[in-house]
Amino acid sequence: MRAANPNLRLFLYMNGVYAQASEAARYPESWYAHDANGARVKSRSFGNYMMDMSNPQWWADRASTCKALLADSGFDDCYLDMLGTAPLAPNYNASKPIDPRTGKVWTYADLLAADLEVAKAVRSADPAGLLASNGLVNGQRYFKPVGESPAVLFEQLDAVHSEIFLRDKNTPIGTFKAESAWKRDVDMLVDIGARGKVAWTTTKMWNVSATATQAQIDQWHKYALASFLLGTNGHSYFNFSTANTVAGIFVDHPWDRVQVGDPVNRYAKVGGVYRRDFSAGIALVNPTTASVTLSLGGTYRDLSGVERTSITLTPNTGEVLTRP
Repeated sequence: MRAANPNLRLFLYMNGVYAQASEAARYPESWYAHDANGARVKSRSFGNYMMDMSNPQWWADRASTCKALLADSGFDDCYLDMLGTAPLAPNYNASKPIDPRTGKVWTYADLLAADLEVAKAVRSADPAGLLASNGLVNGQRYFKPVGESPAVLFEQLDAVHSEIFLRDKNTPIGTFKAESAWKRDVDMLVDIGARGKVAWTTTKMWNVSATATQAQIDQWHKYALASFLLGTNGHSYFNFSTANTVAGIFVDHPWDRVQVGDPVNRYAKVGGVYRRDFSAGIALVNPTTASVTLSLGGTYRDLSGVERTSITLTPNTGEVLTRP
């Protein structure tokens, strides 16, 4: 991999908030998070154990684990899973974690402050490296009020992963966000770029791939790619994951290598659709409920290879066009 791309950076996975299901006996009992009944707090989907995020010993463990894994693996940087407010989502854990300092359920602000301590500790263990995390979620979470937004983590992080960009893996295939909610996802990318940080986006089709038609998957692929191009400053990354399989996660698709050139303007709503022009192409998205036909102002080739001077975008569709 490095021979193919000398600039490649490899991030190793760590969980910043949970011990794995196999680590039930690895740490002292006081290190684990507990609910109001004194029972350990476990995630519903994975059976992982949430840790007491107020514990400086856990922060130090994450730092030493990062350093040890980097030395052992030859990877470059650490990626911390689960930073953010997802552990407080109504159905993520089987029970609600209690902050031992207050005797009450953790607040968003207090959990984010604790996440930041974990990130600081890991940063100190690898000061020359980059630090990334999962937990950005989407624009709705990102633009929460101060104290509830994971954007505070950028104080320590270089890159953040939005793992449900535009849709959750369980969203029905024909369900799309309202225009205002869609716009928050795009504006999240704009804001992250303006901060000088990196966004990794993933749009998942995991739980609908078995029943969706290829046309439906293609619609989502174009829609997600065009939406990403509206917001990126050229330093973010796009991933369209077709299924929860090795092939579906590491899929290589020619659309994801389309050469649009450099952006020449910011995205804007023009003629009923959102448009951004590039030196060698155009990105268009229609997140509305009405079809729109517009002139392209020249001859362009769409992702299917068809040359066009105008295009009709039906509701919840996108297209990326390049100069032939």
